Amino acid sequence: MKKSLPTHLRSPEEAASRPPQPGSRDNEESESESTLQFITETGTSRHKGQVLRIIRGQARQYRRRNQNLPSKRMIGAHHPNTKSNKIKQNSTLDTRRLLANLAIKYVNPEPSGGPASSRVDPFNVLPLDGRGVSQSLIFQYHTALVITEHVFSPFRSNFQKARFLNLAISDSAVLHTFLATVANMLGTMSGRDSRLDMHYHLGQAITIVNKRISNCDYKAVTKETVMAIAWLTNMGRWSMDMTSLTIHYDGLEVLVKSKIQELVGDPFILNLTLWTDIFCAIATGYEPRFRYLVQVPLDIDHKDLEPLSLLGVRYKIKLSNLTGLQDLSNETVEIWRMLRQLIAKEQRTAESQTTNFTEAEHNCIQCPDRLVYRVLALSQCRVPDSPNHNAVIFMLFGYAALSHVILFSRNVPPWFYLQVDTGPRERILQKLKRMGIVIETIDLRAFQIAYPEMMLWIIMMGGLTTIGMEAQGRYASLLAEACYAAGITGTAELAISLSDFLWTDLYLDTTYKRFWDAVGVLWDAVAAAHGLARSWK
Repeated sequence: MKKSLPTHLRSPEEAASRPPQPGSRDNEESESESTLQFITETGTSRHKGQVLRIIRGQARQYRRRNQNLPSKRMIGAHHPNTKSNKIKQNSTLDTRRLLANLAIKYVNPEPSGGPASSRVDPFNVLPLDGRGVSQSLIFQYHTALVITEHVFSPFRSNFQKARFLNLAISDSAVLHTFLATVANMLGTMSGRDSRLDMHYHLGQAITIVNKRISNCDYKAVTKETVMAIAWLTNMGRWSMDMTSLTIHYDGLEVLVKSKIQELVGDPFILNLTLWTDIFCAIATGYEPRFRYLVQVPLDIDHKDLEPLSLLGVRYKIKLSNLTGLQDLSNETVEIWRMLRQLIAKEQRTAESQTTNFTEAEHNCIQCPDRLVYRVLALSQCRVPDSPNHNAVIFMLFGYAALSHVILFSRNVPPWFYLQVDTGPRERILQKLKRMGIVIETIDLRAFQIAYPEMMLWIIMMGGLTTIGMEAQGRYASLLAEACYAAGITGTAELAISLSDFLWTDLYLDTTYKRFWDAVGVLWDAVAAAHGLARSWK
């Protein structure tokens, strides 16, 4: 029998014609070639970052699904079911369950199917977890940014909303305070009890802020943290929790002093901080703390103010002679001139319906910060007691001017006005309710004779401020009686009478229709009582 030569000694023709023998090296090589598959290089590197984490997350889910399937292994005699093996198996399962619970779960990005969906954040990039119904609250974010119907202002733009949302999704403390606001507003509008969700996000925001402040020696506190604390201060003001309000207000004051340069360079956070200061001063009755931040007059250039009219000169003389307070008289007339200029700009803006403002023009028109602080100081002034209470006119005018600026001249976020629609408005304008108390203590007829246009405007602003409140009826009655005594028979004549003092057609917006309807009904009743068969126009 002819012995076969090894493969490497055969000729190429012989090696090709001779089939491989079973068990030979050729057969092993052919079997290897038939079972192995070689994949060519694609030229791409290993996945990194978020994509790599998603792939690993899917692999974990696949592995956990396989672990839940029944095992196909046969347990033989060499694998006895002893107590030690049970303990070992149980500990292994507990470890796997613990790791599965601690592992971050990722899902494929898919469009959300509804408010209850948990796939708002498919890549898990938002700085929060799923507790506190975070996903559903994010779906309802617009409830904290929508324009409320009781607050009318022609100055509405979108760049502040975009700036605000950018801060909310990039900073965990701001995001939690935002979600707490959404939960509170949803509960206010729908009547659903959302306090647990609100308190959860408030607690998370406070915890994050406290950690940042405690680590300020190693990492500087950011201006976003200042914004979060300003927001927490506002939430304390909404609930009228004076303890919470004082704690956050004090902390905000300390941080503002340390971050003053950065705040001045960010108009959005600066304005938010200033208006937090103003509203807290109104709610508490104390002096504001951040007036020193208003160094640049953003509101009105005094060179643009109209010359002092004969009406202005007359009021300046009357105020000085009847009160004996020259400085307060001059300040009141100066604020009146600034309000006239501001109202003229508001009126032109409302008539043109122009929304294409530059940011500089936007700040100039609707950021009268210096004016607001001056008006607030006038409303909080302490006047000497006198038998005729003549000096109270400064406080009354300050309250009315503050009402106008808050209702018509500012584009603050709507959550400043939380509880306006369904709750007592005194929670928002706590200080302004004193205007009605002061009016009840004075000789109203004597004040109307001394300051006819000013008292008409003050009573009207009191009515516009108290829309939906019990005090609205009292102001409507006072205005109807004052208009009847002055021979005014409708809103058109009222506008003419106040055009030289302070008037804008924004006062007749449909938001305040209920107030003007009440004035008309009461005016008709007064006219009928005097035997006059006329009606309010």
